[in-house]
Amino acid sequence: MLIKHLQCIDPCSSAQEAHDAVAAYWWLVHKDCGSSEHHLDHLNRLRLDAAHGWKDLDKAVCYCDGHELPAMRIYLHRDGSIVIQSLDPANLRILFTLPGRRRMEPIAVCVRPAIASLTLGPQ
Repeated sequence: MLIKHLQCIDPCSSAQEAHDAVAAYWWLVHKDCGSSEHHLDHLNRLRLDAAHGWKDLDKAVCYCDGHELPAMRIYLHRDGSIVIQSLDPANLRILFTLPGRRRMEPIAVCVRPAIASLTLGPQ
């Protein structure tokens, strides 16, 4: 159900934004399935932090293995991309991908100095 929800979101622009989106929909899935308020409060406190199971936070791609779904890994990229992978040895595959939001890169513009004696056409 998480992947169904994530298919509807706009691309994210950072790992933190991607984490927040995944966490919000993970919370919603649990709420819809009737999880206890205690469990929902626990999910609401999870952060993009090593103490909450995230690894390689200092790299371009961090990841967390599923606690409730141990055969699943979530990768978050600095650019906001999200990848969810099945770790089931009998069925290793990518379950979901969402590219990060494209950022407009500055464009270098070459401006030539004006030529004072520029003339066009016959004189």
